[in-house]
Amino acid sequence: MLRKIHRFPDRDVTLLPGSEYADAQDAGAAYVLSLDPERLLAPYRQESGVSGEAKPYPNWESMGMGGHIGGHYLSALAGYWGITEGLEFLERAERMTRGLLECQTAGKNGYVGGIPQSRELFAELANGDIRAQSFDLNGSWVPLYNLHKLFAGLIDCWTAFAPQNSEQGDADLEMRRTPVMPDVVSRAQAVSERAKAIVLNLAHWWCELFDRVSDEAFQRMLTCEFGGMNESFAQLYELTGKQRYLEEAKRFTDAVFFDPLADGKDELTGFHANTQIPKVLGYERIAEIEDDSRYSNAVATFWNSVTGRRSVSIGAHSVAEHFHAVDDFGEMMSSRQGVETCNSYNMSKLAERLFMQTGESRYLDFYERVLENHLVSTIGVHEKGFVYFTPMRPQHYRVYSSAQECFWCCVGSGLENHARYGRLIYAYEDRQNDDAQYGENELSVNLFMDSQLLWRSQGMTVVQRYAPRQGQCNEGMLSFTSEYAGEHLITVHIRRPWWCQKTEYAFEGCEGAVTMGTESHAEHDGYQVAKHTGPVRYDTVRLQWQGKGAARVIVRHCVAVSFEPLPDGSAWASVLRGPKVMAFRGDDMDLDGLVSDSSRAGHIASGPMRPMSGLPVISGSGEEVVAPQSRSDGTVDVRAVQRDLLAGAMKNRVLRLVPFSSIEASRYSVYLPWAKNGDVQSVMQNLQEIDAAESSEELLICDEVRCGEQQSEVDHQYQGEHDEQGHQGQIRYRKALSSGHFSYMLRDWERRGDSIRVRWMAGSGSVADADSERVGNEYKLFINDNLMRRTERVKENGVTVDRYAIERGNVGRGEEMASRIRIEAVDAATPLFISVAVMKSEA
Repeated sequence: MLRKIHRFPDRDVTLLPGSEYADAQDAGAAYVLSLDPERLLAPYRQESGVSGEAKPYPNWESMGMGGHIGGHYLSALAGYWGITEGLEFLERAERMTRGLLECQTAGKNGYVGGIPQSRELFAELANGDIRAQSFDLNGSWVPLYNLHKLFAGLIDCWTAFAPQNSEQGDADLEMRRTPVMPDVVSRAQAVSERAKAIVLNLAHWWCELFDRVSDEAFQRMLTCEFGGMNESFAQLYELTGKQRYLEEAKRFTDAVFFDPLADGKDELTGFHANTQIPKVLGYERIAEIEDDSRYSNAVATFWNSVTGRRSVSIGAHSVAEHFHAVDDFGEMMSSRQGVETCNSYNMSKLAERLFMQTGESRYLDFYERVLENHLVSTIGVHEKGFVYFTPMRPQHYRVYSSAQECFWCCVGSGLENHARYGRLIYAYEDRQNDDAQYGENELSVNLFMDSQLLWRSQGMTVVQRYAPRQGQCNEGMLSFTSEYAGEHLITVHIRRPWWCQKTEYAFEGCEGAVTMGTESHAEHDGYQVAKHTGPVRYDTVRLQWQGKGAARVIVRHCVAVSFEPLPDGSAWASVLRGPKVMAFRGDDMDLDGLVSDSSRAGHIASGPMRPMSGLPVISGSGEEVVAPQSRSDGTVDVRAVQRDLLAGAMKNRVLRLVPFSSIEASRYSVYLPWAKNGDVQSVMQNLQEIDAAESSEELLICDEVRCGEQQSEVDHQYQGEHDEQGHQGQIRYRKALSSGHFSYMLRDWERRGDSIRVRWMAGSGSVADADSERVGNEYKLFINDNLMRRTERVKENGVTVDRYAIERGNVGRGEEMASRIRIEAVDAATPLFISVAVMKSEA
């Protein structure tokens, strides 16, 4: 039987100072407050013709995605208002909503947005002139994705600043941290009403405009990333009851992506990952509203694939933003472009919604994993920035955004992420078909974080403290303090986490008993011991005491140290201590671009990659690998062997692993080579082969664009006409159609490049014969409009490689040290291009 779970209001849950979650929350708030609303409004004012003195921010905000951060910013203000009710967030929300309303009023038709040349764009789309690729719609960079951010931000402000989330009754005053004054409540209500008016006018504009577009043309438009437009319209239906919005939500069902999922087929390999997750969030809402099995099947297929087959130990997934094959995580372990923050942000939202709808522990298990290992680590508490990519490549590092220079998608999700830690720490359950009184006298403790809950229905304050203790023990205390005298009888359902071998309970100031949910129950040193052997995932604790004093429950977890291989079973392992993924901290040398500038590719950790063969290798598993220790810092010691680089011999050593989420501005290894059966020599041989393959090519690349890969093409200023992108399995490509062309800007900062390398596959009508001078559909290659002559053609593992000799340093021109390289079709469509690179002869 499904259980419907309810969250407590955000304002009633507080993170206590001193924890990594409170530190991350505070750092996120400071970042939000460092941004200037006037500069965020500038793209909207430019498009609406409203005058303003502030200039737009640089980077993505001035590179074709103007206004996308403004939408995220609204959501962040709503989130931080919800947990703090701080005036600084209200004041910024007032400025943003007033500015947006001014722009919408000036536009006169309900539209408002920062998308460059948006009026011309939407006129073309409304007339059925639709030229869509995965990130390009009629020459505009993902405009519907951009628009969705504004929809989402306005809906968040509408609901978060609404009177029911700000007003208070007399009974609340005693329990409130800082009472909200009536004038502040009325100001918050005004923000809510403005946001509501803006988003409903925007939704009306959209529906009126696109009602005239045929379903076939609308489906073509969905080829281009559109964020979670379906989710926003589903939310508008929930808020207004207007059927028109639900129909519009369903109209955003992208058949190419949706139909296989609804049929139970995992065909995700090759897709741009975060394009898809917001769609699934929309499917989940539609499934809930309509009880539609095809939508719920699509959600289940997607969830099972991503969490069960495609995710690494920190709960994250994708390489260079794309889903790779489930049976090959090689690229995951070698790429500097690892898992993406936006993906985990959206997957955490999906996990939360599925848990609240079903009460199933698997959703909460994943939520805990991705929140406590990936998301909390994506803000630099000391570096003061957000992370885009988290490489799984051993001994690489991450890059942090600069608040006034970097406006990536992961900055946008980063603004929102760190106001969300308290959402599922506590909950209560609907046991009477939605007729249950709020909170009743039963409380669920889902996550173990230093926090405080105002349990208003019981007139109680709940305080939780939790920390590692010696060896493999964690200990926490739950304290219940009542505002009222008399007898108290409450029930607390304390989650039995998957990572815990047994739980011990002790009670102070009350009578307490573990009465349900344990297969084995005993007494030991004053503790009631619940051994974990069955499927029940909560221990039920009943407490009884008198008066206003505090009742305390001491919770002691015996945590497991576990080894998790990659999902493909390859010879890599991640070590976990309880829920926390452990990592081997490296040095802080050569962290090139640690704090990013506004350059297109500044979010990528471009510093040197360390050789694999120098890594320590874990040999064996379980108790034979974990070295005993008595520290109370949550670290783990494991035994490993490592090659002595001077002597060449293998030596034993003990590695101290620390929680990955604690590592900042340093190289790290989440995964280490693993000789599970003791065959260290074989593992080392494989690492040496990886090094040899990388050194022969990687070190010779000056710059490379991966054709058909969204962010790589955006970073290299893709332009094209009469061309298309696609993928065969996990290989992405771009081809020019007859009379078509496409081009990129490639750089050569050192001016050492002396050739262009082009890699391609045979496509429809092509003949993959590397010995032929004319291979099926030929192409022309230009550098800055100069036609180049091919000097070499070879075939490597089914891929044809063409080389064009150039004058040394010829590509590195101008301030950007770059040249535009263009590929044109000759008579018919070109082959399928995989990559174009500027190469040098010597490392």
